[in-house]
Amino acid sequence: MKYLCFIGIVIGALSYCLLNFSGFQTSVRADTSSAAAPAPGNSQIQQWITDLNSSQYTVRQQAKQNLIAADDDALDQLRAQLKSPLSPEQATDITAILETINQNDLLRGPLVSLDADNMPAEQAFKTVLDQAKVSYSIWPPQLFSSQYQPISPVTLHAHNAPYWQVIWALYQQTGVSLNYFNNGLQLTNNISLDKHNPIYIHGAFAIALQSIQYHRDVNFNSSNPSVDKSFDVQMLFMAVPDLPIVQSNATDVELTSAMDDKGQSLLLSPSPMSQDQRQYWYNNQTVSQVSVSAGLNRIKGIGTRLADIQGAIPVRIECDKQDLAINDLTKPGQTVAIPGDAGIVISFDGLVRQSPNTYQVKYSITWPVNNNGGDSPEAQQTNFITGQLQSWSGAALLDANGQKLSFQGGGGGGGDGRLSYQYSYGQDNGVGSPAKLVFTVYTKMLDTKIPFEFKDVPLP
Repeated sequence: MKYLCFIGIVIGALSYCLLNFSGFQTSVRADTSSAAAPAPGNSQIQQWITDLNSSQYTVRQQAKQNLIAADDDALDQLRAQLKSPLSPEQATDITAILETINQNDLLRGPLVSLDADNMPAEQAFKTVLDQAKVSYSIWPPQLFSSQYQPISPVTLHAHNAPYWQVIWALYQQTGVSLNYFNNGLQLTNNISLDKHNPIYIHGAFAIALQSIQYHRDVNFNSSNPSVDKSFDVQMLFMAVPDLPIVQSNATDVELTSAMDDKGQSLLLSPSPMSQDQRQYWYNNQTVSQVSVSAGLNRIKGIGTRLADIQGAIPVRIECDKQDLAINDLTKPGQTVAIPGDAGIVISFDGLVRQSPNTYQVKYSITWPVNNNGGDSPEAQQTNFITGQLQSWSGAALLDANGQKLSFQGGGGGGGDGRLSYQYSYGQDNGVGSPAKLVFTVYTKMLDTKIPFEFKDVPLP
């Protein structure tokens, strides 16, 4: 997996207690094209698949590595072989290889191409975002019109390049701001991320350095005034839009190095996030952007610059997306089962027309009570999936053309293995009458750590 680190240089005045990076210049390559190795042919891929059944361990291991490296080019043949494997061992290996390829693709993010010479900015953004299958909006609607705010055309050539490298290069050329609104990408002039922020790109993720803060407060609430000090680095963690990241109730950053320009360590005592903490990540609150922070040790004789800071952000990703549909809204009592062993069933309880353009959907969720609680894998899987279904965003009411009716509110609850919900939806913007109800769930979760590094930034 490849990644780029963009580091800025300061051009503005510094505050003694708060250092923001909106005064930084960030350099980005105008040409993000990459020279890819020739794709293996079908016969070569088939030979590697056959080698998985070899009696020689080294041959099998090399075949596994080659097939994983072939990535998407090997998927069709691997899936075909899995239907009629040469041996149980080969089937096991193919299943593991497919899972590894899918995980690598998820962490890499979408690859996009753009061949733009003086292309209108709106067209360039649309080309890239459509390839990445990213939903987005524009605000204000006149953002790209010359009457509102002239935006420079784009010259950029990229071939199968990671999404963040290309989108950040577009951002640098146009000044169009990236903002996350209702968990979706918005192109806007309302700045939540400045193009001058130093940014570290790693596959499907980008980490922007926003500020380094030092505060010293004296509290006079007692006869002996106390002094509180804080010294930390603030970052914005972003995933490719529509990649569901589960937000933790603890925004721990695991720092491995923080050195000032005198070679002194600014690390506090290590306190990595424990597995117990991760159990309490909010499974029904997925995000694509979250602010994170890491504490630093402000030692005596500290330097004026942070020479290097390295670390990783623990993250939980929901994967193996499943769309489960109720296709006939005239028949209450229909059920759909969640794939897997959790035993969760969704029951459609009816659709009621509340007004000419408003409808209320009723449904319930049931699961084995003995799976509700405890630390067993079954209980964790149950909590993981029911947590998603408790959020209104897990259900969508669609018309015959697949357009979503707008969510207008509602709620529900329950206990002892059963939850019931009533949600209202409205027809607007030319959306038709409701035709089906679709539940989106993710049946697996991936815990990983996204690394970052920044160099030579000023300290407050």
